[in-house]
Amino acid sequence: MINRHIGFTTLLKIVQYKDPRFLMGIIALLASVVTLLLSISLSRNFNEPYENYDHEVINANGVEQEAIIVNLQSKDNVEINGKNPLVITYLFDDRGVNKIDKFKTLNVEKGGELSVGDKLKIKTYNGASSIIGYESFTFPFFLILLIAPVAFFLVGVMLLLRKIVPAIKIYRLYKNGIVHEAEVHSILTISGTPITNKRRKVSIDYFYRIKEGEKKYGNTASTDFSLLAEMKAGDKVKIFISEDGKHSCLIPKKEAIKNNWNITFA
Repeated sequence: MINRHIGFTTLLKIVQYKDPRFLMGIIALLASVVTLLLSISLSRNFNEPYENYDHEVINANGVEQEAIIVNLQSKDNVEINGKNPLVITYLFDDRGVNKIDKFKTLNVEKGGELSVGDKLKIKTYNGASSIIGYESFTFPFFLILLIAPVAFFLVGVMLLLRKIVPAIKIYRLYKNGIVHEAEVHSILTISGTPITNKRRKVSIDYFYRIKEGEKKYGNTASTDFSLLAEMKAGDKVKIFISEDGKHSCLIPKKEAIKNNWNITFA
């Protein structure tokens, strides 16, 4: 199998790293990372300390003891499946020191049976506590804050895929493509962005025949405007084609010389 050398500068040109869509894709991915870190930080600030407890660890490794309820507060502004979260504030002895902690639950049926002054069983572990027999509840602020990072990530991936997928095909042709002859059908310029007209390109349409005699058409877009003076419709040009002849691209003369591909041009 043919295995040509492809230099780093040639690789950058294949990816078209200066293309606005490529740059926007990179910026969007970086924005997704930044907003994710901010979301993690903000989610912890939104929650009170007791809402960040790992209750599974506490229940598995904690020490059981008794606590006294000092306050019950229903969060009437929040409703989940027809239930309002209940914040239970309780007092317990933490190694000879009275400590107050909180626990939020949606188990309002049991919460309705509780009153200030009631005793309940808790488990304590590494300065955190959890009420036995109640399921903890924490509003998923983090999931809401994930909307921005996910949106930036999806936009970035879509923009990059539009550049990377075609780039992979070109890379494979440069690396392993078969040198073939084609005839230029037309050559014209493509406008860039409407405002700045930057990233204008030269579009070369060509056709070639594969072994079975079938006529195939191909197109290559380039930022090398010297091609406008070097070729015209009807000229013979060198192209790379895949083994099955379905994919092709114009061989860039400058890159072929730079990378020592040893291709003879007319």
